[in-house]
Amino acid sequence: MRSARRDFVKQALATGAFSGLFATPAAAKAVARFLGQTGDGAPAGHISQQQAQFWTAFADSTGTPAIQTGAFRMRGKDSGADPGRAPVFLNYTKSTGFRAITDIKPAELLPHDGDVNMGVNVAGFRAATGDAKLFENLASSQFRVDVIQKKAVLNFLDPMAWTAIAAMFPRENGKMPKLGDTGFDPGATWQKMQSMRLPGGSGRWAFNFTLQAKESMFSQLMKTATTEIGRFAPVIGLPAISVGALSAFTSFYALVHPASSRSVFQHMPVDVFATQKSWAAQQSSVGLPLLTGDYVLVPTSQYAKIKDALPNLELQQGFVVPKGTAPGDALEVAADPTKVPDVTYVTVTAQIAPADVIQEQKPTEPGDKDTTKPS
Repeated sequence: MRSARRDFVKQALATGAFSGLFATPAAAKAVARFLGQTGDGAPAGHISQQQAQFWTAFADSTGTPAIQTGAFRMRGKDSGADPGRAPVFLNYTKSTGFRAITDIKPAELLPHDGDVNMGVNVAGFRAATGDAKLFENLASSQFRVDVIQKKAVLNFLDPMAWTAIAAMFPRENGKMPKLGDTGFDPGATWQKMQSMRLPGGSGRWAFNFTLQAKESMFSQLMKTATTEIGRFAPVIGLPAISVGALSAFTSFYALVHPASSRSVFQHMPVDVFATQKSWAAQQSSVGLPLLTGDYVLVPTSQYAKIKDALPNLELQQGFVVPKGTAPGDALEVAADPTKVPDVTYVTVTAQIAPADVIQEQKPTEPGDKDTTKPS
């Protein structure tokens, strides 16, 4: 049974049909059940209960309850997330340097009343010494990026989501990739879906990075889908799927993390607000003001190691270096824990722009005036 599951996913990845398996909630749920069960109905392999609980709660949070798969009952009330691996979000600009998101002024957001288009890419990843050793022992990792609409573009559509997963395996010497090989553009998996629409200027996003043993089923599947060694390589892209399909895919994803899995970054989707109007209208005190530019994510448990040094640091080529570092030395300096605080971080670059107006055509009778109006 396990061989059939592996062959099924390998073929889907090889033919580019994987995203189509999760095009609808019904299809995705059927695939999740097939991939998540053994012949006796139990979940395949020895999974990580913590990871399964977290990703089940993640699936529930997208708006469609996660499904029960085999004998493993999904529980979404407690996310099971490791609070020490939740990211602290820092914004960076050349004029302000590193700053907490609470220091972003509302007037800095886009002065726009409608929808926005957003692009996202991972500019770089740097592992602290401890996380690098853990990666080298497990020898496999997956970086998952999710962007989720909070509401649909049009009333008769479901809210949409974009998900991209990149895999990373050690270099031939078993070590972490060079810093210059740790960025990836999720648009490479989303093809032409690099511009994601956020209705009303708000949405949600999440960045999760998980380490797994190279022998795990999912790691083996990822390795068959890429020939890249020693760098991030986009493997799975699910562009503009419904939130129901995302929930079903994530239910499957909850079952492919073996007991050896460890989280580097782990958090539920965070509300993001890209316009002044959406920021003013937010209903919660928890949210992320979103500007065009760079965001640096540091695990909460490691933030104290770098906090006091931030005024003397800057960002070059997606990596943290001391102010005044020569551009040609940036990557070498950024990798040196004696010159930059020894913390794990990822740099994410966002691009925000007003979206074109969507016209919603309402039925008309012959002779009626044109009732087309912006949605």
